Amino acid sequence: MSLLLGPIVALLLASTTALLTPARQATPPPDPALIPPVVWELRSIETNDATVDVGGPAAYTVQFLPDGMLGVRADCNLGSGLYLVGGGTIEVGPIRTTRMRCPPRSIDQTFLQGLGAAVSWSFRDDRLWLESASLAETLVFAPRLTGVVWEWQDFEGGSDRGIVPADPADYAIEFLADGRFALAADCNGGGGPYATDGPSIGLQLAVITEAVCDSPATDRAFLQVIAEASSFVFENGDLYLALPADAGIARFTARPLAPDSAATPVVG
Repeated sequence: MSLLLGPIVALLLASTTALLTPARQATPPPDPALIPPVVWELRSIETNDATVDVGGPAAYTVQFLPDGMLGVRADCNLGSGLYLVGGGTIEVGPIRTTRMRCPPRSIDQTFLQGLGAAVSWSFRDDRLWLESASLAETLVFAPRLTGVVWEWQDFEGGSDRGIVPADPADYAIEFLADGRFALAADCNGGGGPYATDGPSIGLQLAVITEAVCDSPATDRAFLQVIAEASSFVFENGDLYLALPADAGIARFTARPLAPDSAATPVVG
């Protein structure tokens, strides 16, 4: 092993362990009535009079976890609370946060008040909209690539009629904030660097283990998606990785990181 790959393997082992551990358990299908547990970044606040663009969307995030908890970053403060959703409606309980004094131009309180006032939610294009009862204020969010594990649901296109893995948790990828990714491919794990530029994406699989798994054909298809993906898009909180020349597209759904993960849902 080269001196370069040695440190890469060491760095990736910790990430791939988190991906591979739950892969032995069947993952229930996503519930379409729930808000996907991606990290949602606030992009704008729509009011009756104007649209307020958020200068630093990474400073204002929310993540709706499947257990009814939500995690929040409101500028310099972190917080959590409870929520209920059903049939396009949402009710957010009191959100407890840290009490740091944020910069003078912070919209942390406006953001938290908007979350608390939300009564309905919907998707429009790749955005999540949370609306208040009077429609006087609407929070508009965009999904973030990092902060969750993406589980492969299916592949369509190209010479393959369609591929659906037996358990999506066996084929998962996590994009790290430092420009690396870690993946689980059945019984193997690996990773490497990635880069995005608008909707374009490139992933370089620098290292991967080479165990003999139970589904080699599915494994090859998954690794081909990783190696050849050239663009990505979000739709209704799902991630789609597309191959060039309309050769195919793979759909992924989000799984929250483990509570003890270094990248917590509220850190943003």
